Amino acid sequence: MKNWFRFSEWWDSKIAFLFGLVYLFAIHRSIDFRGSAVNVLFLLSWMCLAAALGYYINDVFDLKKDTATAKRNFSVHHSVYQKILICIILIGMIYLTWYCLNENIVTLVLITSQIILFLLYSIPVSRLKEMPIAGPICDSIYASVIPGVMVYLTIDNPQEISWLCIVFGVWLFMAGIRNIISHHIDDFTNDNISGTKTSAVALGKMKMKRLVNYIISPIEVGFFLAFLILLQGSIAFVAVGFVIYVIWVFNRELIFVKANRHNWSPEKQDAYNFIGGVLLNEFYENWFPLICLMTLIWHNYILWPLLIVHIILFRSNIVEFGKDYLILKNLILAKAFWTSVSVGYSLAGIIKRWVCFLYYEIFGRIKHYIYWKIYIPLSGKDE
Repeated sequence: MKNWFRFSEWWDSKIAFLFGLVYLFAIHRSIDFRGSAVNVLFLLSWMCLAAALGYYINDVFDLKKDTATAKRNFSVHHSVYQKILICIILIGMIYLTWYCLNENIVTLVLITSQIILFLLYSIPVSRLKEMPIAGPICDSIYASVIPGVMVYLTIDNPQEISWLCIVFGVWLFMAGIRNIISHHIDDFTNDNISGTKTSAVALGKMKMKRLVNYIISPIEVGFFLAFLILLQGSIAFVAVGFVIYVIWVFNRELIFVKANRHNWSPEKQDAYNFIGGVLLNEFYENWFPLICLMTLIWHNYILWPLLIVHIILFRSNIVEFGKDYLILKNLILAKAFWTSVSVGYSLAGIIKRWVCFLYYEIFGRIKHYIYWKIYIPLSGKDE
């Protein structure tokens, strides 16, 4: 059943990021998780059910085009009745979860809007997926904005719309736009073969890549930092962590590109998308949740068991830190080795110069003394 809903494609990315938001708003409101267990359970259940529904609906209506490109589709072995039944069950479980654990009217409206957008994005009648502008907007709203707002409403529980809400929404919207366009860039070849007119196919792959890297991503980062500033307080740890992360990943990728540029085909070079694909996604999925969780534990050490739970739930993301650790360790060891070689070479040169100086200075004086004080007097040449 896990394969039906493409679990591995959204658990370690979208769910991990949303949990980062849960930790972030918990810091902001100084929430004790022991008193918010129901809210967290609701969010976890809804996140998984909504992600499963969204990906499954997309698979159902992409079946023909995925078959044409030999792309894996998890609805291929299901009959029409099975597909309808699975979708009904998932939708029913979403509403049942809301009824049992939340019952907030605004949340109900968001849940319903998300389901409608799932359908509008994929069904042949509207098929927003193949509209270069409406498609990314729709995807961003149902995959990024609505989930983030759901977390905000459930954990932070704002009483009115403020600048914080607006900046938060714009950040999520820009992040969603960047993410879906980057996905279109990655899937350009398959979409081009199947005739799926995504933004990259319709408007041009390189044009979309430049749009993501030079316009959308800077705006997204700007609103992200503005959001952290508006949150104030200890959230500064997250901003500092982001800056450290950017410096590290930039240097890591620079080394990686230098090492592999001669082995890359033109296709791989075109597919490489550092800012829109590697930099921000890796931060949101791996670093952001962990930084927020560590900050939360810093303020309330009783919550340290959450770290163990997070590592267990998102162990694949933690493995990525292991890779970064190995890279960093090798860089430090290599730097230390070549620094020691350089220092040793310099010291050897200094020692050599001093040895030569002392040798010639002492030997010269001794030779001068022996010649003038011993040899000359004994030989009688000074007479």
